[in-house]
Amino acid sequence: MRKIHKNPHNNPWTACLRRPSPNTRASTQQPWQSFVRYWFSVTLAPLLAIGVSVGVCAHLDVVTHSEIAPNSPNQVRSTQTYSSQAHSHSSAGVQKRTETVVAGTAGRRSLGADVPHKTLVALGDSIPFGYNLPGATPGHPSKEAYPYHLAMGQAWQVKDLAVPGLTSGQLLSKLATPVFQQDLREANLVVLDIGSNDLLDTTQGLQYRGGSLTAAGSFHSTAQVAQAVTRFSHNLQAIVLQIQSQTTAPLILVNLYDPFPDASLLHDLGEQAIAAANGVLDEVAAADRLPVANAYAAFNHHQGTLVRLAELDVHPTLAGQQALAEAVQRVLLHPLSYQPVFYAMAPEGALIDTKPSLGPFAMAWLHGPVGLLVTGKQGTWWQVVTRQGNQGYVAANKVNLLLRPWNNVTFASLDTRVTFGQWRWPQPSQASQAVGFVWQGQTYLPAASLGLWTHGQEHYGKNQQEVDLTTPLHSGLIQSGLLPGQAPTAPKAAGVAGTETAAATLPPLQFTPGNTATVTLKTAGLILNIDGEPIHLANQPVLWQGRVFLPAKAVWTQLGGQVQNHRIKPGLFGLRLLFPSGS
Repeated sequence: MRKIHKNPHNNPWTACLRRPSPNTRASTQQPWQSFVRYWFSVTLAPLLAIGVSVGVCAHLDVVTHSEIAPNSPNQVRSTQTYSSQAHSHSSAGVQKRTETVVAGTAGRRSLGADVPHKTLVALGDSIPFGYNLPGATPGHPSKEAYPYHLAMGQAWQVKDLAVPGLTSGQLLSKLATPVFQQDLREANLVVLDIGSNDLLDTTQGLQYRGGSLTAAGSFHSTAQVAQAVTRFSHNLQAIVLQIQSQTTAPLILVNLYDPFPDASLLHDLGEQAIAAANGVLDEVAAADRLPVANAYAAFNHHQGTLVRLAELDVHPTLAGQQALAEAVQRVLLHPLSYQPVFYAMAPEGALIDTKPSLGPFAMAWLHGPVGLLVTGKQGTWWQVVTRQGNQGYVAANKVNLLLRPWNNVTFASLDTRVTFGQWRWPQPSQASQAVGFVWQGQTYLPAASLGLWTHGQEHYGKNQQEVDLTTPLHSGLIQSGLLPGQAPTAPKAAGVAGTETAAATLPPLQFTPGNTATVTLKTAGLILNIDGEPIHLANQPVLWQGRVFLPAKAVWTQLGGQVQNHRIKPGLFGLRLLFPSGS
């Protein structure tokens, strides 16, 4: 999971990705001037009988964003919300890439059921090659590699061009060769899985001792990781351009997984580099409107069965290859659901114009915790979709860009009925209770209390609408049962040091419902990151009285815990959150 740093400017892993925030640049027009111009357009203009119809929205309290069908910018389909990590982006390179790619998407084949898949071309390293699996020999990938599982039953021809040990820079060179270019020209689908070896080159002190892989010394060089991620970002953008210059076939990116299991030192160390690399993948995918298959989520908490740890190998097992095939298959079935996108937010306010230029009339006024889906860029203007589904433009220097790994998110303020109750954790050394509530059949708990109960930290970033939950030891804090002051007692997993789990029984978190009341909840495009990794939740976090509340069952499951209902009295049930060892 992506490691969160409270101060992003002190984050050594993502320093190479930092850009100046657009709203910090000097503006030629003051906010009050924009606001006056806006009100002139919607109030005085009709009185002057200019005869221009102006769409007005003084305050966008509720905005439902939509999935945009490829090549059909005016076709909008309203969707339910998923939430994910957001980053502020104003990179000149990404902006230029977005402008170029969006302008050139009209000629691409869309990724959906109507695509006549015949030839699948796989590009990447030893993972799509099927390294160490049956049938893999130098120059000949294993038929157990996931591109072949993906094609099974579809009568596709697979051209697996993956090469063990390949870095993004080396792949970029191979894309200039006649063999790669010819195969790409014949492709109906391209799967790109690259980047693991870029990070592997930064590791130091990975040793084999006494039948286990261990990390000696610093394991990672901070400077080397930053440099590697920067190179990977540049190379990946160039790779995508090269592929798209050779084929109009749909392209799917596959992100990186952490091969090391929960509660291991290697897992915690690996997360720091993988987080930055996966952020780069999302950036490039958003700029190019490409879907991303989530290998990270598929392997998280399942490394014991999906990775060849018993053989001291970080490559996927047969089950791991099948899991990768299923991750790509989910993208084929629902491509828009896995496409990262940018949203434009204007905390200080921005006009939405009908054209990418200043004019006397505006469509709407964007401000507050509201985001609009970005679909392109013209000059210094972002092209956005308004809540009415119309195309508009906002000045790039007036907004922040938020990156979301999924393209359906809501910004809403809702007056609704909830059932309040109490969360309790019977441990005297900690705050033992907190207010929660039940809404739409889901039980919510305070994010701050969850951070306290897990001996971690919680931070709500209002500008980016992010909720960061960091665990003090590793992402598998609850699954492993390891809490500060508890010594591991169970035997370690074969082959990897530091995978111990605690056998101690830990007390449950317990919710007891009470009275019902009407409250105002805000979704505000909130996202949850656990140890830096954006979490895909069917029910997104909400704000109540300025505090963040999380859907308890979904979040606890993501942490590796167990959930059960408990009977309080006839007709009244609460919720218990258990550690795997029970309560």
